[in-house]
Amino acid sequence: MNATVLITGANGRIGSLLMCGLADLGWSTQGCDIAAGTNVVAADITDLAALSLAARGCRSIIHLAATPNAKPGWETVNRLNIHGTRTVLEAARREGVAQVIFASSIHTVGALPAHTSLGPDLPPAPSGIYGASKLAGEALMQVYALKGQLSCISVRLCSFRPAPEDARELKTWLGHQDAIHLFDRCLHEPALGYQMIWGVSNNTRLSIYDPIADLIGYRPSQDAEGFLPSLAHQDRLNATSRPWTMLGGPVAEDPDVDFGD
Repeated sequence: MNATVLITGANGRIGSLLMCGLADLGWSTQGCDIAAGTNVVAADITDLAALSLAARGCRSIIHLAATPNAKPGWETVNRLNIHGTRTVLEAARREGVAQVIFASSIHTVGALPAHTSLGPDLPPAPSGIYGASKLAGEALMQVYALKGQLSCISVRLCSFRPAPEDARELKTWLGHQDAIHLFDRCLHEPALGYQMIWGVSNNTRLSIYDPIADLIGYRPSQDAEGFLPSLAHQDRLNATSRPWTMLGGPVAEDPDVDFGD
C-alpha cells in the first residue's frame, strides 16, 4: 500500500509491536521516540519542529507517546499527554498529514461501575489525572478534526498485554494480534471527522456496542476466556487480592494530590 505511517512512542510496548506488525501488512512504518532506534528517530513530542520534520511526507500518524500513568506527577502528565498531543496534531496539520490515530484509554471512563457495558455514549468519568489527560487528548482530536480538516480516531485502549493477568482483564483484555488488526483497520479509514473506537478483544465476559468497529471492519478474534485455566492455576482470580469496583480497576494514584483514598 506504500503509505507511510509515523508511530510516536515507537520504542514502547505497543509501538514496537505496531512497527513490525503493520509493516508485515504492507504499511511503510517509521517511528519517533525520545531515544533513537532501528527505523526510529529521536524526537521529543513537545518539540514542534522535530515532530514536523518526522511527520513530513507521512499519510498517517499513530500517536502512542505518553506517560502511561500519573505517577511521574502533574507536570509530566500535562507536558507529555496534553501538550504533546496538541504538538503532534499541529505538526500533522502543518505537514498535510491526512490522519491521526490517538491512543486514548479506558481510564477516560474508568470511574464508572465495573459492570458498565462499553459503548459510544458513556459519560466522561476519568478515574484519575491520567484519565483526565486522555479526555483532554480526545477533545484536542475533535478540535483538529473540525478546524484542521483531519481524520481523527481515538482508540480507547483497554488492558493491552500478551495475556490477561487477573479477573478484571478477562473482560478488558486487548491481545497483540487484535491490536495489530485494530490499528490496521483504523489506517484504512481516512475519512474526515472524529471517531472513537474501543481497543479490546472479543472477550466472552465483555458487553460492548461499538458501531465504529463495525464501520471500519474491526473483527477481533482473540478471547481472554482461553486463559481462564492458567489464571485459576496461578490463583489470580481471587477478587480480594486486587479489588476493583470501577471500570478502570483499582483507584488510580494521583501523587500530587492527597484525595484521601
